[in-house]
Amino acid sequence: MITKDDNSRKSIKEIEYLMEDSKKLHQILAAVITLRCPHQHLEDAARELEKDLEKQLSEKQLNDGQLSVLEFTVGGNSTGSEGGQHMSIQFVNPERRSIWEQAFREAKQKFASNLETIPMPEFISSIPIRKTRAGLQFTCAASTLGAQNDVWVCNSDGYVGQVCVLSLNAEPTVTSCNGVCNARILCVTSVPSEIEWQPDKGNAGVTNQLKSTPSFEENFENCTKSLKVQSLSAIFNNIHLDSSSSSDNESEKEFTTDAKCNIHGHSVKADLHHLQPFDCGDFTQSTMWLGTEDGCIHVYNCSDNIRIKRNKIKMQHNSAVYHILYMNNKVYVALANGDLIIYTRENLGTGWNTSDPVTLTIGSASNPITKLLNVD
Repeated sequence: MITKDDNSRKSIKEIEYLMEDSKKLHQILAAVITLRCPHQHLEDAARELEKDLEKQLSEKQLNDGQLSVLEFTVGGNSTGSEGGQHMSIQFVNPERRSIWEQAFREAKQKFASNLETIPMPEFISSIPIRKTRAGLQFTCAASTLGAQNDVWVCNSDGYVGQVCVLSLNAEPTVTSCNGVCNARILCVTSVPSEIEWQPDKGNAGVTNQLKSTPSFEENFENCTKSLKVQSLSAIFNNIHLDSSSSSDNESEKEFTTDAKCNIHGHSVKADLHHLQPFDCGDFTQSTMWLGTEDGCIHVYNCSDNIRIKRNKIKMQHNSAVYHILYMNNKVYVALANGDLIIYTRENLGTGWNTSDPVTLTIGSASNPITKLLNVD
C-alpha cells in the first residue's frame, strides 16, 4: 500500500506543467527566430518568459525535495494502520518517482484482477532446516520425480553447498542435510529418466516402440531374471532388417530371446541371448542436476541418499552455472559467461552425452544468461 499525499501529488503536477510549458516555449522561440519580418521584441519576450519558467521550475524542485521520496507500507491491513513494514525509496528526481509510482499502481491493479481466477496461496506452516555451518542461506529448491515425494532444498554460505532433503510422504520432515560441494549451489532441477520421458507421437521412435510392448516392460522391470542386458545400446549393434514378416508371429511368442519393433516399415530383431546383466538404476531413475558457482554440475539419482552416496556424474564448465532447464529429452545449462550448453541423450541405454555437448554463445560475461524458460 502506497501512502497517499495530496500535497505531494499537487506539487508533482505543478512541476510537470512547468516542464511542459518550458518545452513548448522552447519550440515557440525556435520558430520565432526563423521569422523574416522584424521580430526582436517577440524574441526578447519569449526568452524572458523562458528564463522565468526555468527559475520557477528550479525553485519548485529545490523547495520540494521530498517529492523525490516515496513512502509505502509492505504487508499489514489495507489501511496500513496495523502491522506491515514502512519503507522509503529515494529517486533521483520527482519525474522518476512519478513514473515508478504509476507503473507500480498499474501492476497492483493487474495483480488484484488475477486474484479472482488465481487465489493467493495460503501459508500453512514453516519447517526449520538444520544448519551445519553458520551463515547458510537458501539459494534454490526443486522437487524430485518418481515415486518419492521429496524436495531438495539447497543452501550455502559462499564456501560450502549443502542439500537438505525434505520428505513430503506424510508430514513434511527433513530426512537428511549434508554438504555436497565446496561452492555455492545456484540452481537445481529434476530430470526424468529415459523410461519416464515420453516423446511426441510424431517423433516416437525405437524407445516408444519398445515401451509400448507389455512383454518388454515386464521383462525390463524384472531385469535381473530372464532378461539380462549389459546396455540396451548393445541390442542395436546386432539388429538386422527383414522386410518380410512371415516369421513375426513366432518371434513374438518368445520375447525373452528376441526383441522386435518396427522402424520405417521394416521388421527389426535383436538377439538377447548374449547380453549380460546390468544395473537397472543406471538410466531408469530420474536425476537431480545441481549447478554451482564454480562451474560444476553434480548429478544424483533422485533416490540417492546423499549422506552416503557421491554424485553420479560431475561436469566441469569454465563459468558459473546460473540456471538448468530440462525440455524434450535435452538439458539446457545457462552459464555466467553467456554460453548456453545443451546436453542430449545418446542411444537408448547409454545415458547423457557429457563429453561433447552443444555450446551456443548467446550473451557475454557482462550480459550473462540468468534464466531459462520453457515456452510451449
